[in-house]
Amino acid sequence: MFASETMFPGAFRAYSADLTHLRRHLREVPIEQGEMLEEPGHPVEAVYFPQTGMISLIVQMPEDSSVEVGTVGSEGALGMAVGLGSRVSFICALVQVSGTALCIPTSAFRAAAGQSGRIRDLIVRHSSATAGRAARYRLAANVPVVDEGRGPEPAK
Repeated sequence: MFASETMFPGAFRAYSADLTHLRRHLREVPIEQGEMLEEPGHPVEAVYFPQTGMISLIVQMPEDSSVEVGTVGSEGALGMAVGLGSRVSFICALVQVSGTALCIPTSAFRAAAGQSGRIRDLIVRHSSATAGRAARYRLAANVPVVDEGRGPEPAK
């Protein structure tokens, strides 16, 4: 199924004109509970804009434990960092609630980001907001925060 202009999530509607060249590559796909959309160390194959449903962002911790550090629903996207050159996932992205998502291959999304400064700006803003939410989740879960060069410190 092809995507229409009205299908972009609320956070992305302001960028609708910039995202027009993505439309021919976007497909609406089902996302099913239990489906793994990204795995750490594996290539990111697609960018997802959930329309319905929910995706958990999970970080593997030492000693085989894991922590949910965020969720992605109809207000967000999964995999947008590929537009800035990222190619490999560092998280697990697990569908928690079945639904549908607009999906675009990473190559098409990278090409669009390379042609549009506004799309690159959107990616940076989205990545920054996602990182901030992940930090708050870590702190709320009392997960140690790693400061590069100094090692883990207890969450405050």
